[in-house]
Amino acid sequence: NGAGADLSAASAAPIMGQAEIWTLEGGGNWWHPVHMHGEEGRILKVNGATPSAKYAGRRDMYVLEPGMTMEVLIQWRDFKGKYVMHCHNSPHEDHGMMVRFDVS
Repeated sequence: NGAGADLSAASAAPIMGQAEIWTLEGGGNWWHPVHMHGEEGRILKVNGATPSAKYAGRRDMYVLEPGMTMEVLIQWRDFKGKYVMHCHNSPHEDHGMMVRFDVS
């Protein structure tokens, strides 16, 4: 969105132990290797379809191609507190493509 990260407030508030499905969307002409700190998840759908075998297994990095949508099942199991999720694309890291969420 062109704005830097605002880590002073949480953008989401998942409850520890409850499973959630998060939808990640890749935008623009960039690939977005999205890294979610502190927990692993499973990819349920890629562009609305059952994912191929290359998306199987638990992970904490979700590589979004331009225009790709991914549904991820995640459940925070071990730690209540502040987490971050950010893009590992270096220019995006440098310009604050990051979000904070608080697990309670």
